[in-house]
Amino acid sequence: MHVCVCVGLACLIAWDRLIQNVVLVQDVAVYNSCLITGGVYAAALAALAIVSFKRTWLPQHRIVLFAIVASGIAGLIMTVITDESASVFCVCIQSVGAVILLPIWARILCACSWRNVIRFVSCAVIATMAIVLMARWYSWLLPVLLTLTPIGAGVCALYITSRPNSASLFTHQDAQDSANLRKASANHANAQSDTANGAAAQTALQASLAMIKQPFPWPFLSVFALSALVAQFFAGVVAQPYAINSGSITLYFSIITMVMMVALALWAHFSKAKDVVTFFFPVLLLLIAGLLLFSTGVLNSLILPIALVYAAANCLYGMAWIILVQLVQRFGLRTVPSFAVGMLIAEGTIGMYAGIILHSSVSMNFSTITSVSIISIALFTVFYIVSSHLHQRTLRQTADEAIRAVQEVAKAMPEQLTPEQTARAASAQRARTADEYGFTARERQIVPLVVQGMSNGDIAAELIMSESTVKFHLKNIYAKCNVHSRSELSALFRV
Repeated sequence: MHVCVCVGLACLIAWDRLIQNVVLVQDVAVYNSCLITGGVYAAALAALAIVSFKRTWLPQHRIVLFAIVASGIAGLIMTVITDESASVFCVCIQSVGAVILLPIWARILCACSWRNVIRFVSCAVIATMAIVLMARWYSWLLPVLLTLTPIGAGVCALYITSRPNSASLFTHQDAQDSANLRKASANHANAQSDTANGAAAQTALQASLAMIKQPFPWPFLSVFALSALVAQFFAGVVAQPYAINSGSITLYFSIITMVMMVALALWAHFSKAKDVVTFFFPVLLLLIAGLLLFSTGVLNSLILPIALVYAAANCLYGMAWIILVQLVQRFGLRTVPSFAVGMLIAEGTIGMYAGIILHSSVSMNFSTITSVSIISIALFTVFYIVSSHLHQRTLRQTADEAIRAVQEVAKAMPEQLTPEQTARAASAQRARTADEYGFTARERQIVPLVVQGMSNGDIAAELIMSESTVKFHLKNIYAKCNVHSRSELSALFRV
């Protein structure tokens, strides 16, 4: 099943990147009619977002089959007919077909674990860059690939969704842990409401629960969206005459993108991070480096600067899939509208086509464009850093106030709180604190047992592991909490 997901997603992403990185650059008719092709794709995404905003919408199998057949026929027409209007029409048909398949693939990825999504997307983007290289070197392969990629994406999607209990193969442990935590906290709040002063206890515990929920990452999303738009805009500006006349640019940006995606997969595998915010900054530096090298003219050739920007644009597009999955899983956003809006920004429809249209209609100074882009990214980055710092400080202060409120309620109502309710309150506090320190799932299991006073041997027997493994996890826990003993750890997590 995982192989099928990887192959199907690779076909879907390759289908999109072939149009953006090859067809739009090589086909003069599509380039000159980008307002039509881009408008059709943007309108299809906007319609998808509107239709699925109030109610869940997934295309039926017969609609998916129709999209596959129509997109495949459009690819064949591009193979045998060289008429310019026919090429534009076929690209529009394929764009609509890709939008029809988007809801299904969004649902499939959102049912996967976060790290599996990174593996799938990384492998898909790496395969896509290889396909883009082949299509650029062997022009006769382009229409063939535009015929096969939609078929591959559609067939894999139908196969995955038609399997019985296919969703059970993809679990998201973080989402399940979050759901269990919220359920336990809600049960505790309901139990407190039955006591004499239950309203005060419920208010305090709801404040603590609010601290458990992660804040919506508007600062990061602002910087990410601006970076994607700037990268695609610049790619549209330099598509003619630079990218169309240089196969070396395609070779360079494909290799750079592959290296970055391999690095992303390795980083996700070996790191304990729960999002891709950290990895975003190397991609942002890649984009800024390309813009700086292009505007300053330090190098004798513009091939490498343009390739760096194209590589950053492709990396941001791949990361957009991962970020959208995270937003849906962690914040309960509606899947299809979120992906429709996210792809409209990150996929390049707005930025790249705007760059092409502006370049075609206005005589532009490239150094001015790059300078404005760098200043914009720098301002948004500063905004992100400052706002994140202020938010984290506010979060810590409010969290401390919530803990004190819970403690005061517990002291003021000793006869009202049963041992079970007190244990639930302690569990909610420990979960909030554990989330702050970035504990793994196993470390979250060990900390409550340490607070209860269990020895390493008892913990090992309880969790079915060796004592050496318990000691290893405790060492990591001590390092994350900056404590040196079990008593200090217990004091940190005890209500």
